[in-house]
Amino acid sequence: MKINSTILGQLISFIFFVLFCMKFIWPKIIKVIKKRQQEVYDSLILVKEAKEKVHKINSKNLLKIRATKKKCSQIIQNALEKKHFIIENAKKKAFFEQKKMLEEAKLSISFNKIKVKNELKKKAVLLAIKIAKKILNKEVQKSDYLNKSIKQFIVDFKGA
Repeated sequence: MKINSTILGQLISFIFFVLFCMKFIWPKIIKVIKKRQQEVYDSLILVKEAKEKVHKINSKNLLKIRATKKKCSQIIQNALEKKHFIIENAKKKAFFEQKKMLEEAKLSISFNKIKVKNELKKKAVLLAIKIAKKILNKEVQKSDYLNKSIKQFIVDFKGA
């Protein structure tokens, strides 16, 4: 196998090309790659920090949500207790009001009963007096003294 000048020329130009690339192009490529690697690494660190922040914020929010739920259930429980308390007080007030109204009605009824009894007694007495007067007028028309006594009794009774 003969190495001819073409292969040798190509080899020399390839070596110059490689040396040229290693001297001028390769460092720029490496620099860009390292810069890109650093950016990716920094981005990964930022992403990791952001995930940690999100996790912390989520855990804080969960704690706040739990605390808020506790407060809400406490408020609801207090409202239910207050509702029962108000209802019980209203029932007690209604019961006492009912008793009071019943007592007033009983008093009114007994007062009216006494009033009606007294009116009936007065009417019965007046009726008895009228009947007695008519009977006495028929039987004792001549006795003036008796008529005056009856009239005086009627006047006294009506005045009382």
